[in-house]
Amino acid sequence: MRVLLPLVLMVLTRKDAEQSLAFIDNASLYVSKERSKYGAYKKALEQILTNVNNAKENLISAESKLRDTDMAKEISKLQKTKYYYKHLNNDGPHKSNKPRRFRITKINKRNENLFAPLNKTR
Repeated sequence: MRVLLPLVLMVLTRKDAEQSLAFIDNASLYVSKERSKYGAYKKALEQILTNVNNAKENLISAESKLRDTDMAKEISKLQKTKYYYKHLNNDGPHKSNKPRRFRITKINKRNENLFAPLNKTR
């Protein structure tokens, strides 16, 4: 409904005054309807914006978790590779990374054979 505003409201007679009041009432109703319609549009757009911001935050959080998982996976692969290369460079299966135990033997003047290994390797 389109409202055309008259240039002048005539109130010379009672009938003119009643028509002017009716016109003002209709214009007021029109403005009220338009304001409520635009208010509903504004509310809908604000809700859409809130939903988009929530989706954005959830997406950023999910991406961060995926990156953390990928990083942990890559670190695990790196550690596994380091472990394999460390054991690949050993002289064979007879070499052990176990700490060796020593016992004190006799002490001579030149401190030879001060410590003798308890577990001898072959």
